[in-house]
Formats: sequence, C-alpha cells, structure tokens
Amino acid sequence: MSLERCPPELCRGIFEFACVDAGHTGRALSLVSKYIHATSKPVKLQSICVRGLHQMEGFAGVLDSTAPDFRRVRDLCITDHRKRLFAFEGVIITEEVMKDIPIMDVKEKVTDMEEIRSDVLRRILGAVASSIVTLSIYFAVCARVHCKIPFPLPRLIELTTLLNFESIELAVFTLESFKPYPSLRRWNTNGLNVRPEYLFGHIARLAPALTHLRLANIVECSGGLERALDAQYSGFEERVKLPVTIMKVFVQPSLLWDLDFSRAIFARQKGRIILEGYSDDTIYGQKGAKVAERQWMDRNNGGRGCWKVLKKGRLSELI
Repeated sequence: MSLERCPPELCRGIFEFACVDAGHTGRALSLVSKYIHATSKPVKLQSICVRGLHQMEGFAGVLDSTAPDFRRVRDLCITDHRKRLFAFEGVIITEEVMKDIPIMDVKEKVTDMEEIRSDVLRRILGAVASSIVTLSIYFAVCARVHCKIPFPLPRLIELTTLLNFESIELAVFTLESFKPYPSLRRWNTNGLNVRPEYLFGHIARLAPALTHLRLANIVECSGGLERALDAQYSGFEERVKLPVTIMKVFVQPSLLWDLDFSRAIFARQKGRIILEGYSDDTIYGQKGAKVAERQWMDRNNGGRGCWKVLKKGRLSELI
C-alpha cells in the first residue's frame, strides 16, 4: 500500500522511527511528494548533525523560517574542527596569513569566525531548547570567544561538551552561563582547561540528578575525584561534592597522569570509576570531530557510544 494512502498519524509514526540519522532521511522525505512533505514536517528535524560554521548558519536559517510547532529537534550534534580561522574581505584565512595583513586592514576588514559561530550556536539552541533531549557539541578550538548557552533545556537527558578553550576566562564565562538541567542523566565533557574541582562544582550545580559522567582528556584529579564522590568524606583536604546520584564515572586521562597511582585510588571505588587509556591531541582535530559524531549516532541508535568500555572481555553495562 502506498504511504500516501496511510492516515497522517500512522505516517508520522513511521517517519519518527526513520528519522534517526544525521538529517538525510528528513531532507529526502521533503522531496517525495506534497503529502509526505506535509506529514513528515513534525518529525523530519528530530535528529540532526551539523558540521562546521557554514552548515550551522544554514540550519539556523532553516529554524528561523520554520514554525515553532515544527522545530522539534530531539537529537542534535554540532561539530567544528577548524582551528583559528578568520574571514578577510569575505575570504576564509588562517591566523598565520592574518599576521601578514597590515594592522589597519585587520581592524577594519577581518571578521572573527568564532564570534559568528558563538552567535549562531545561541540562535540554534534558543530555537530548539524546549525539545532537545540529546545534545553533542564539539569545537576543536575556542581561542577568543566563549560559548555561552543561556537557555534552560528542560528535556535534556544526555549532553556532550568537548570544547577546547585556550584560556580559563572563556571556559569560566561558558560554564557560568549554563542553566540547571534537571533531567540530565549522562554528561560527557572534557576538562575545559579549568581546575577539576571547579568543573565538579558546576557539574553538581547543573546536573543534580546525574547518573553517568565521562571526563575526557582531563588533568590529574584522582584524589579530588575520589573525595568528590565520597558522601561520607570527613578529611581536611579540599573537596567539592559531585551529585550523590552518580553511579559511573569514566575517566580518559591526559598524558601527565600516573596510571598506576590512579588505579590504586580508584580501586577503592569498586568499579564506580572506570579508567580509560590515555588521550591524545586527536581529540581536538578532525578525527576527534568524527569520533564525537560517531558516538552521538551510536547512542541515537541504541548503542553505548562513549559509555562503551571493555572489561574482562565484556562490555560494561549502562544502567
């Protein structure tokens, strides 16, 4: 039977199961027929992956021209692996090329792509804040501009924030802009170039019901993490509490960690902390962006994504 003979409600149910990729299925449905275009409207934007500033601007334009009832983006992934790019008289250039441009021309004609990216990010998230359930943001470099997200995300369950800030100030401005996420259960984040204890404090503020935390490429924090998870801690060392609801913490250490020392500390947690292998600089390049996209897609399709780890030949369970 032709889909065009199906009731709209049945068609939407079918399309909801189909639109779980990066957005290709939704775009294809729009081209089938007027009927399919109309019936798929409520769900064709539910799963979207946006790569780079050009696609971010295009997607923001789509959202601006879409009625609020049809901006139902449930799963969203945004990546940008560019490093230190500017626009000079409309042409994308690198930071090295910009240094050779006379100072007056730089002031008058150079556009900072990070400023544009930050503004577009807020436009996108502001438009979909009420519907977003899973959100993954990967920016290889944040050298000059913060990434404020000053919106409540009431339905957000899973969050990935892999943002490579080159100054503590930008990371602080970004973290302090985040609103509490009462529904958030799983958060995959990197160190954001801030002190781990400072990051832990914001995690506790933003995600009081968190159950799973992943810390990627984070600096040494074995003792601080153990204290943060210990609800009965009564010592004298500095301590910032993490949510008591946390069941699993996955740690991908930076190259400066002493893994033997860390394993000895984490062993006392009896499997609550899972220590992964060392991270490297690929987390901040094109390869890192692809990994973030692949993990996001795997989660959308019922997989474990970044929460997958081999332990004694078996995959750890995600509760």
